[in-house]
Amino acid sequence: MSALHLRDRLWHVESGLPHDGGRVFFRLVSGYCATKVTQAAAADFAHLWEKFTAPPANTAGIVSFCFARQRSGSKTLPKKHRMTGSPVSYPAPPIVEAVLDIDCDLPPGLDFGALQKEAAGYLHSDYPHSKMQFSQQHTLKQESGTAPVLTSVQGISAFMFHSADERQIVQIRPAGFSFNRLRPYTSLDDYLPEIRRQWEFFVRLAAPLIVRKVGLRYINRLPLPSGENGVQLDNYLRHGPHIADEAGMGIVGFLHQHHVRETRTGHEAIIVLTTQLAQPGDGPVLPVILDIHAYHREDVEPENWGLIEDRLRSLRRLKNLIFESTITPLCRNLFQLSA
Repeated sequence: MSALHLRDRLWHVESGLPHDGGRVFFRLVSGYCATKVTQAAAADFAHLWEKFTAPPANTAGIVSFCFARQRSGSKTLPKKHRMTGSPVSYPAPPIVEAVLDIDCDLPPGLDFGALQKEAAGYLHSDYPHSKMQFSQQHTLKQESGTAPVLTSVQGISAFMFHSADERQIVQIRPAGFSFNRLRPYTSLDDYLPEIRRQWEFFVRLAAPLIVRKVGLRYINRLPLPSGENGVQLDNYLRHGPHIADEAGMGIVGFLHQHHVRETRTGHEAIIVLTTQLAQPGDGPVLPVILDIHAYHREDVEPENWGLIEDRLRSLRRLKNLIFESTITPLCRNLFQLSA
C-alpha cells in the first residue's frame, strides 16, 4: 500500500469514525508496514494521525507504537490512545458565541406577548436585564392599473433575558427557545444543567406542542498571523480559499458557505468561513470567522429531555469534527492546546 493510497483511505473513513479512529489507524499503518516501508514514513503518518486526534504531542508516540505493535503482532491500541469522541479542551478557545436553539410549535391562539411578565418575574434573579427583539415583514403588492402598495408588519421575534455580566442569554421566541453563551466559553457539559432548567420552565410557560428542530451554533474567531505578504491560509486552514493567480494576487477577504448532511445520523450543518475587520489591539492578524451551525430535524415530545440532550451531544460531536477537520495543527497552536 503506497503512502498516497493510505492517505486516501484515511481521509475516506475519517468522517465516519468518531469513536474508533485509533484501531482503524493501526490497521492501516499495519498494512503499510507489511510492504517493508521503514519508519522514514513516520512524518507522513504523523500528519494523518493529527486528523484523528487533537494533541500534537502524542503524534510521535502513536506512530512509534503502531510500528512496534505491528512487529509484535498486536491488534489493538492502548486505551489512552483510542478515540473517545470527547471534545477537545482549549485553555483559550476561539468561541465568540455559542447558541442552542430548540424550535417547536406553540399552541394556536397563544397570546405570546402575555408571556413576558411571567418570564421576567421567574428569570429576574439570574437574568435581570431584559430586552425585546422585533422583526419586520415588508410586502410590495401591485395590481393591474394601480400604483404599488407597500405594507409593513412588525412582530415580536424574542424576549431576551441577559445575565448580570451579559455573558448568558435566555431567549423565549414564538418559534421556540434559545440559550446563548458568550465568551469565555468552557464546555457544553457545564451549561447543560442550566439549559435544562430553563427549558423546563419554558415548557411550563408556553406549553409547546412538539419539538421540530434542535440546533447548536458556534461562532469561532481565528486571529491568523499576517506578515508582509499577508496570510498563508493553507498553513492554518485545511479547506481554505484559493485564487487563480496566487503569485500575482493576495487574498484580503473571502466568504465561503457549505451545507452538508451527515449520512449516518441525518444531522445537517451550515458552515460559513469568512473574514472580519481587525479590531483595535488585534495586532498584525487577519481575523477569520468559522461559523458552524449543526442541527437535526425530528419531532420530539417537549417533556423528553433525555432525547433532546442526546441529540445535542451528537450535534456537538459533529461540530467538533467539522472544526478540527477545518484547522491545521499550526492553527490549533494559536489556542494553546492543553495536554
